[in-house]
Amino acid sequence: MIYGSKLYLEKAWDNKTYPVWLAHYIPNYKDKSSYEGNYILWQLASDGIIDGINGYVDIDIYYKK
Repeated sequence: MIYGSKLYLEKAWDNKTYPVWLAHYIPNYKDKSSYEGNYILWQLASDGIIDGINGYVDIDIYYKK
């Protein structure tokens, strides 16, 4: 699996082999990234709140195939 930001994945990788974990933070948690490649995981924010955890957590969506 390849992990990277939208810009990094668009500019540095010519990936046709590995699944992608996209890090693309979007204000107000929109339902879709503007990244045009395929991705199986999307890290859309780093300011999630979970009861019992001190501090913020990442918010990720897994698109199961």
